[in-house]
Amino acid sequence: MRNVFTLFVVLILLAVSAACAGDSRAKEKTPEEIALEQAYMKQNKALQDSDNQYGYRPYWYGTLNPDGNDNFEYVRNACYLKYTGKTMTHEQIVDYLSDEFESDGEVRIYDNGRHPEIAAFVEWAWENQELLQEYEDRLSSIYTEYRREYWRQGFEGCPMYEWTTEVMDEIIKKEADPDYELDLLGIQQREQRETD
Repeated sequence: MRNVFTLFVVLILLAVSAACAGDSRAKEKTPEEIALEQAYMKQNKALQDSDNQYGYRPYWYGTLNPDGNDNFEYVRNACYLKYTGKTMTHEQIVDYLSDEFESDGEVRIYDNGRHPEIAAFVEWAWENQELLQEYEDRLSSIYTEYRREYWRQGFEGCPMYEWTTEVMDEIIKKEADPDYELDLLGIQQREQRETD
């Protein structure tokens, strides 16, 4: 009985092994499929900071600030403007990601020649990931330093995704000009009065 059971287990293992080998051969990707996955990875990283996404990803409304803006996107666009002089708007990104396919059925991917402004941004963001991170870190450092200096006067800190657009703009100005005088406490007090 033990030999029959052992033989049965061995046959099952061989069958599973053969099936897996057959599946792996069937799943080999063509160079075109690999290129498309890599293009999606770059596009998703640049436009939505999404790692390891190898397929179409529609625009995802993540955490929005009180004004309804995505601060991650806002920072990336500000960095792009600072270093290239070019702009990328929220509307352009949402419109571009609204469909997986072009009107003629072709896959909508940034490097298909139909969206040069998106292609320029994706390539720049991909090549400048470290610069983008450094820029975001500088903005965070400016905010953190301000919070340390003004907490006794009543300034209440919050995570970056909660910064209002006006606060973001002020910090971006300070990053561009170290002599710029921040008044985040005044902005915060005014915003609190407006919501009360």
